[in-house]
Parts: sequence; C-alpha cells; structure tokens
Amino acid sequence: GNIYNYNIIINNNDGTIDNNIDGTLNTDGIIENFSTLNIDGVINTGTIINDGTIINDGTINNTSYIENTGLIDNNGNINNFDTIANYGDITNHHTIENKGTFTNDGYVDNYNTINNFSDIINDGSIYNSGTIENYASIINNDFLENTSLIENNGNINNYGNIYNYNIIINNNDGTIDNNIDGTLNTDGIIENFSTLNIDGVINTG
Repeated sequence: GNIYNYNIIINNNDGTIDNNIDGTLNTDGIIENFSTLNIDGVINTGTIINDGTIINDGTINNTSYIENTGLIDNNGNINNFDTIANYGDITNHHTIENKGTFTNDGYVDNYNTINNFSDIINDGSIYNSGTIENYASIINNDFLENTSLIENNGNINNYGNIYNYNIIINNNDGTIDNNIDGTLNTDGIIENFSTLNIDGVINTG
C-alpha cells in the first residue's frame, strides 16, 4: 500500500522496515534508520539519515537529502535529484542516476552503472568495475580506481589520484583536467578525442 510520512520515522537497532514490491513510501519528513530498511517497491524521499543498512531492490527517488554513514546496497535504481552525502559505504549492483549533487567522503563500489548528469564530488574512494558515464562534472579530490570503463562527455577534474587499469574514453565534448596536485596513473588505455589538460603528473604503463 502507501505510507505517507510528514514528520519522523525512526527504525531502531532491532527494527526492520520492509517496503515490499507493491508498496510506496512517500516521505516529506525524516526517516532515520539504525537497522535494516529493505526496499522492493518505491521510496519518494524527503530526508533519509541512514546509520544502518538499506537494501534497495526497487526504486529510490531522492528529491531532498540522503545522508549515509552506514551501508546502502543498491540492486535496483537510485535516482538522485537533490543531495546524497555519503560517509559510509554505497555498493551499486544496478543503476545510480545522478541529477543533483553526490558527495562522497566514504566508499563507493560500482559494479554496474553510474550515469552522472550533474555533480559528483569525491573526497573519499570510488572503485569502478562497471561503467561510469559522465555528462557533467566529476571532481576527484582523493582516490578513484577504474578497472572497467569510464566514459567522459563532460568534465573530469582531478586533484587527487586516479588509477586506471582498463579504459577511460574522453569523447568529443569531454575535458579531463589533471591539475597540479593530481596524479593520473594508467596501466590501461586513455582514449582521447577532445581535451586532456595536464598540469600534474601522468604515470603510464
């Protein structure tokens, strides 16, 4: 059925919330999760503060704010239209589509697809063994490891360390800026069809 939350839902340490396949959880308030939130249906969000585990096998449409200091295990779809702030772990086995601001101060493990149409700011670690498609802006201030495919149609600004073990494609509309504090280490392929600005260091295999 439908749950409408206009204030606060607290899921404590021993609690479990199952939003089943036909269920929709609409929140203009706060969901504070300290345990397990299983999503097989749809969540249309206000604010989610996660200190536990969210297992998503359905769809999360974020139009407000998600703060994660625990684990989000995504096997479905996360559509971000506003803000995701990650200080914990996000594991992606299906699709994350970012049209808002995605800041990472924790760990992101991508095994499938991340489509970025807005801003990803990485102050933590991103491990990509799937596909990252960038159409807007990725700012890397810390650690990004690619063992599969990064395809850039926007701007990648590197101030930290990028380790490429497979392929990065910089398409016609793309720009990669390896800034003065940035290091780009590649034992794979960088295929450049546009602009690659190097003010920092590139180490090639």
